[in-house]
Amino acid sequence: GCRKQEACCLKWADVDIKNGTLTFRDTKNGSDHTFPIGDHLHSILRERWLLRENDWVFPATKMPTSWNMHATKVDTLLNRVGKE
Repeated sequence: GCRKQEACCLKWADVDIKNGTLTFRDTKNGSDHTFPIGDHLHSILRERWLLRENDWVFPATKMPTSWNMHATKVDTLLNRVGKE
């Protein structure tokens, strides 16, 4: 798993759609961690990738922003993945 703040900082360069992995860089313990993603999350991320407008997987909709605002988007996605 990952921390919400780590997920909020996720960039498309850290998502490997082809191999189905996410890499969280410079985590709290200072290491990078790569995780496999399930089929459902893979499908959601692939859809988001096609609609991307910048480098961020979960871009802010308003400026300025904080990671807490991004956490709401992450929670929504995690709830969606868990329910389907």
